[in-house]
Amino acid sequence: MFWPQAEVYTLERVSERIKDGIRDIDSRVTRISQTATRVGDRLQTAETLRVRCLEAQELIAHLQAFSCHTAADDFSRLPPLFTNDATLMEAAAVSRRLAVIAGEVAAAKQRTKLAPNLDPVLARTPGNTGGVGSVEHTLKVLEAYCNWLENRVVSHFDDAVAAGDLATQAQCVAIMAELDQEKSIAQRWVASRPMFLAFSPEMLDDWIKRANRPPPSSSGGARPSDPGTAAAAAAGVDAPPSRQLSRRTSRI
Repeated sequence: MFWPQAEVYTLERVSERIKDGIRDIDSRVTRISQTATRVGDRLQTAETLRVRCLEAQELIAHLQAFSCHTAADDFSRLPPLFTNDATLMEAAAVSRRLAVIAGEVAAAKQRTKLAPNLDPVLARTPGNTGGVGSVEHTLKVLEAYCNWLENRVVSHFDDAVAAGDLATQAQCVAIMAELDQEKSIAQRWVASRPMFLAFSPEMLDDWIKRANRPPPSSSGGARPSDPGTAAAAAAGVDAPPSRQLSRRTSRI
């Protein structure tokens, strides 16, 4: 069957129009997807800025709480975040961050030597006198709180070690890691282990005397046992080689 040339030409034109329409749809979809991507990026950036603003607002509120704190070692008036045992992990992270911020501000103030060049009116403001509300006072209170928090966590750790509570011990180590003091609590645990305790000279002398003690004579005229075997029996360990121990040969 042969198609007339006019119909073939018409079908070709229709096919071209269809292809052009598909290409136009593809280009529109591409533009829409690119626009959606840009909008998504902007929304993500806006969300990041919003979260950072909320975090900054919370940090400013916490800094204000520490800057207005007047009780020396009584931190019960601070927000519950810093006094509740259930939030010690977050309290350690936030307090360390606040201490870093206050330290940087104090260092910048010291470097630029703002205090001698301040206006007399500004120099009398609470924030520039080193009293309550100043950066120096805030940093001092934060350091005192961090020390108090470390002592509290160490006390919990000691109680957990005595009770054999491994979960609480791990939690205490994690809290100390937020304060960058995990080495101190690790050293505290190692120092409490009997296997790491150092021998005193008296303990070493007593062990040598027992190791070199002659074996007891056996009934029936049996040949005396080797001194090393007797030393091992006296010390409660396996039999060493057949030679006596001395202070020189028993170095650790």
